[in-house]
Amino acid sequence: MVQVADGESCDDGNTVSGCRLDKPQKPLDGCLNSCQLPICDDPSKIRLFDELATGNKDLVQGHGRLITHAAMAFESEDFTIRLSRRVCSHDQLTPCSTDEECDGLSSGSTCAASGVGSIVFEQSLPAGSIPHPLPKSWKYKNKLAKTEGGIYALKVVSKVEVQLCTGGSNDDAKCTTDGDCPDGGICLGYYKYSVKAYGDAERALADMQTQLVVGNRTWAVRGIWQRLYTSWKLNKKSIFLDPWP
Repeated sequence: MVQVADGESCDDGNTVSGCRLDKPQKPLDGCLNSCQLPICDDPSKIRLFDELATGNKDLVQGHGRLITHAAMAFESEDFTIRLSRRVCSHDQLTPCSTDEECDGLSSGSTCAASGVGSIVFEQSLPAGSIPHPLPKSWKYKNKLAKTEGGIYALKVVSKVEVQLCTGGSNDDAKCTTDGDCPDGGICLGYYKYSVKAYGDAERALADMQTQLVVGNRTWAVRGIWQRLYTSWKLNKKSIFLDPWP
């Protein structure tokens, strides 16, 4: 039951969200509290380049698992990788964590998770970019993306053919439907993905959300990133924060 008065836009009947702490590649549930699908075991990295000196744009890369109930036709859908941050609504440039921070700068301003200023990095691959997908996997490569921007490499391998129970008394058992997973378990599969994309990531900061959008489905993970000398690295111990819508 969606409780609009409490700010809910979806409700899957529980308060479980994200991936397991002991086994980060496994989901706790098939739906995040933010109404998005979970990305599990996502060791993302950002490498910053001096474009004038190297000719290369900034590199965003990641690999992990896209948790899902149903099979997807990745080769026939647009694919987008996006990094986003929260910004104050009054100027769309000031990063924030709470509404109070923004209200202190401009009365009535809120900490928003959408808008042009919230996008740190975004690159897309149009449907039909893969002319001959394999039955259980497909891949793409564009070497020009290093200098021109865009998705440089993408590989997706289907693992939805063998689904497993998540939770319940049959946890980790093979399943076909949720009925095979009693006591609150859910029958889930996943896709393994790896992606490298080039573009401008200079607005990266510690608290960011990664989104992968395929057609009308959105997978997400939010985590704390560590700044290194010329790069950012996702702290895997902190990737279980609730993503924002």
